Amino acid sequence: MTLMLFIDTVRSYLSETEPIVSECRHCGTTVESGTEECPECGQAEIARYHIA
Repeated sequence: MTLMLFIDTVRSYLSETEPIVSECRHCGTTVESGTEECPECGQAEIARYHIA
């Protein structure tokens, strides 16, 4: 488990009101939270945005 994935997981448990949007930085595909590799292009550059 990568550090960012761990941090996102902890944040999601601590704050149910702060949604996290994850998307591929390479192709822009929105992916499920916790995804480490884009299912569309195969890149491992997943950006996570915390929406407040």
